[in-house]
Amino acid sequence: MSSYAITGAARGLGVDLWLQFEFVRQLSLKPENTVFALVRSLSTSQKLAALDAKNIHILQADITDVAALKIAAATMHKITGGSLDYLINNAAFIEATRNNNNLDGYPEGQEALLEKDLTESDPPRKLSPSAAVWATLT
Repeated sequence: MSSYAITGAARGLGVDLWLQFEFVRQLSLKPENTVFALVRSLSTSQKLAALDAKNIHILQADITDVAALKIAAATMHKITGGSLDYLINNAAFIEATRNNNNLDGYPEGQEALLEKDLTESDPPRKLSPSAAVWATLT
């Protein structure tokens, strides 16, 4: 039995690419897996909840909220008996006007926009993947 925590689990990258959602779906196909889907808001995770698998646990924890991450980690540890096998850190921030772009979705010659999105996100989101790792390890 393996346990997985996936940050940013309610939404995907690009217009129709539900990458995080797909991770949850695929990992939950094995009933012996325990899958924790960390979402910023429970109100935006209806499609995720519709999977209705007994081995999926949807937890509200924005990666910028260390207190929420600690609560989620405590819940995960309680369910798994104190361990977590895998953390898939998929939560991300991108300029709202470009949130439907994937790597191929940036216009030709607009590589600077991609670089800006990758390097100039607000500081809390740059540090937040580390916070998610820290919360799940403690």
